[in-house]
Amino acid sequence: MPGQQAFLALAGAMFTVAACMAAGRLLLQTLRIKLARSETLPIALIAGAPPVSLFVFATLAAGVCHPPLLWAAGIAVCAAAWLRTRGMGSAEALPATPLPARIVFLAGYAAFTACYFFNALAPEIGPDGITYHMGLVGRYLRAHSFDNIRTSIYANLSQGMEMLWVPAYSIGRQSAAALVHFAFLAALPWLVWNAARRAGHPLAGAAAALIVYASPVFGVTGVSAYNDAAIAAVVFALFALLQIWERQPHTRGLLILLGLLAGFAYALKYTAFLAVPFAMGFVFWKTRRLRPLLPVALAAALLITPWVVKNWIVVGNPFSPLLNRYFPNPYVSIHFEEDYRFLMATYGLTSKLEIPWEATVRGVQLGGSLGWIFLGAPLGLLALRDPFGRRLLIAAAVFLLPYPANIGTRFLMTPAVFLALAMMLALQRIPVLPLALSGIFAVTCWPSLLPRFANRYSWRISEIPVKAALRIEPEDAFLRRRTESYAAGRLLEEKTEPGARILAFNGTGDSFTTRDVPVSFQSTYGALASDIFYCGAFPELLPERHLTLRAPLKARRVRVYQTAAGSRHEVWGVAELRVFRGQAELPRLPAWRITSNVNPWHVPLAFDNDPITRWRAMQPLEPGQFLEIDFGSEQEFDAVRVEVSHDQPTIRLELRVERGAGWETVVVQAAAETVPAPPGMQAAASRALKDYGIDYLLLLAEDFGAKQVRADPEAWQLKLVGQAGRSQLYRIVAKPSPDPIVNASRPEIKKP
Repeated sequence: MPGQQAFLALAGAMFTVAACMAAGRLLLQTLRIKLARSETLPIALIAGAPPVSLFVFATLAAGVCHPPLLWAAGIAVCAAAWLRTRGMGSAEALPATPLPARIVFLAGYAAFTACYFFNALAPEIGPDGITYHMGLVGRYLRAHSFDNIRTSIYANLSQGMEMLWVPAYSIGRQSAAALVHFAFLAALPWLVWNAARRAGHPLAGAAAALIVYASPVFGVTGVSAYNDAAIAAVVFALFALLQIWERQPHTRGLLILLGLLAGFAYALKYTAFLAVPFAMGFVFWKTRRLRPLLPVALAAALLITPWVVKNWIVVGNPFSPLLNRYFPNPYVSIHFEEDYRFLMATYGLTSKLEIPWEATVRGVQLGGSLGWIFLGAPLGLLALRDPFGRRLLIAAAVFLLPYPANIGTRFLMTPAVFLALAMMLALQRIPVLPLALSGIFAVTCWPSLLPRFANRYSWRISEIPVKAALRIEPEDAFLRRRTESYAAGRLLEEKTEPGARILAFNGTGDSFTTRDVPVSFQSTYGALASDIFYCGAFPELLPERHLTLRAPLKARRVRVYQTAAGSRHEVWGVAELRVFRGQAELPRLPAWRITSNVNPWHVPLAFDNDPITRWRAMQPLEPGQFLEIDFGSEQEFDAVRVEVSHDQPTIRLELRVERGAGWETVVVQAAAETVPAPPGMQAAASRALKDYGIDYLLLLAEDFGAKQVRADPEAWQLKLVGQAGRSQLYRIVAKPSPDPIVNASRPEIKKP
């Protein structure tokens, strides 16, 4: 039936939202927190999300995350709330809002709610939503656990919102998850309005609430399976509850709730970690005592610790994919992290001066726009004369601190809520001004009018897809019309067997396939596999540069040091490290112990007799990087040969041996010669990929190396098995490597 999936999506979202609100109401009652009646519903949603998220985490960690268990728990929570919290809410009345402001806000809220609802109910098309967000949720449900994923950095991020999506997805799939996120967006304006009313500024609150709700990036993000609108809602709810706690300092339950929300902010996204020091700083400022900080800290730790422990166990880095220099591991490299940081801090912009226009109006390179009204954000400084305004600006400044690390517009959403309220607070001395500006802004942000005020290619809501939402337009047709990733995902389902592993070089529609699709840039495993492919495609990456260090030596251990510093892009790599006595190479014996002080996990690649594979330092070129051989006993030798490629011209090598009491540097100049690689490197690359567990390649037309494959797939021992849009799927028909040394060196690479 056409509307069945729409009904299930709505049912899944309503179930999860109801469970959160029920848990929130129970928590508010248990902690004896008194709120005005108009505040209860939005804050109950926010307050109930952390315990629900934590419960789902526990079921996944225990490997018992089955839909019936989630449904039973949700029904039980809803029943308990219905029985115990009827009539909840105080009779406290917040200051009334002038009628014109109420009319403008409610009219704008109703119109945008209808627009957002149908976009959230339609099949998910958000770029991150259809890739890792929904891909991970689907995988967790299929495995009934976290599945110990080590081939995607996104599986290492804190995923508090994904935990809420799991029960919704189990009923209504992707659209149900998007609707859950939309519920947080829909709650945000009421949080803003109520907080402003409590502070005695209802007019400014109504205007700011409409501005936030109508903002293009809030809209398009909030109707997608993202987490940014939820973060903004949770952080602002934390701010609002801090103001309530200030008037009720003896309500200890509020301190616990503050800690839960602060910890949940971290669980939603790393960049929101400042919620914890923000909450604790406010409490300390007001009490000048350490004791009240304890319940805040313990409650926050309850939400933060599970994600830290999970990452420590699965990938050996509690803060993965960050801080890999301090927690080195074989799954995420320092080189990737530094490249990722650079890309997220620039987004291809040539100057930071471009950010204000890009983030507020143009919205192309930074992924959406806040809307033209935020060009007036400096006007918010006029709110400094009001105590509430000063708090808003301090909060905006605090949550703006992580922004330079990722300058995407979405990462401005949390501080933008505070800025919007500060702007309207500054202008409310002329009451018609906030009212008129918010109304005009909302009109200009309507999907059909927005292209006149923002770039047409910005990420935004472009239509109200009623037919797609109700599935009158078939889901398959809508997805093929709106995203290429869907066709690629279906291609994998139709043309590959269950359990197949497909190497891709760009993000794919993970939510549309059940196959394992490691992506080249999402893990060290993907980086190694893609490097093998590139070595087959580009001759300059083959080990045709042989550097020989000659000196008569006798030692148990020998190290080859790299002593040069290079650019961020240059990485030391060694295809083979060989030791000679005269003209004969010393045989590589089982007694040998090989290691490195950088990326020691993949050192076997420099000792596998395969020119297509290479050990790489996996961090930028730095002095002091070394490869070491421990022969097990003293050996006589007179040459060490390092076989490298031409893409690392800066490297300088030094030989050191261990003799007697310590290490000695051998003064010797490396002799360089060029030795052509043997023929058939494309087939060798396919064999190596097969050895690493890769069964297929998914190539976009613009991927590096795709042109070379299309020119002669037979030379690669690949077979084209399907095509969808710009994507081509090749099956690797090469046989595994016959060399026993090669095969013996590979298991450490195949573990992910």
